[in-house]
Amino acid sequence: MLKIALDLDNCILDTPTTIINLHNRLNKNKLEYKQGDTLTWKFRPLIKTDEELAELFKLFDHEDFYKDPVVLDKAIEVINTLSMQNKVVIISKHMESRKKLTREWISRVFPTVDLIFVDNFEDKGRLLKDFDIALDDRLDAIESCEGIVKHCLVFGRYDWNKEYTGLKINSWLEFKQFIDKLQKLDSK
Repeated sequence: MLKIALDLDNCILDTPTTIINLHNRLNKNKLEYKQGDTLTWKFRPLIKTDEELAELFKLFDHEDFYKDPVVLDKAIEVINTLSMQNKVVIISKHMESRKKLTREWISRVFPTVDLIFVDNFEDKGRLLKDFDIALDDRLDAIESCEGIVKHCLVFGRYDWNKEYTGLKINSWLEFKQFIDKLQKLDSK
């Protein structure tokens, strides 16, 4: 049995697309965003001012945030399959106001997966001292796990992690293949 820690935003959820879609459902002024477009967490160039960004970020707490979230391809299937024979934990940094909605969605979609909230990304490494795998899109979160977690993997191809030279996973099927190889090696 492996102990696997997963990040939520930009690893399981396509968070930028989820936020933009929710904004567009609720507002007359639509933001044009195509899935696959690269955005930073400041949502440039769609969002031009800090005030607009603050308004957009309020949607993280909106009751409909998880009504129709954009989940990355095969994430639900792979995570639920892995959680049947392994300990799988989703670890994410959330504001207090978003935790309840996230907890409800995770328990509904991933019934055999645990959820831990952290106050900052550096806390992840400390919490994962006996884990086999950490998967995150953020370099600071992965760096906090290096030397603590056996296998630290960066997920996705984003502007903020493109310089990473360690293990990179670009899809959930690729992650499943990585796990399968690990389990085959462990069984020998």
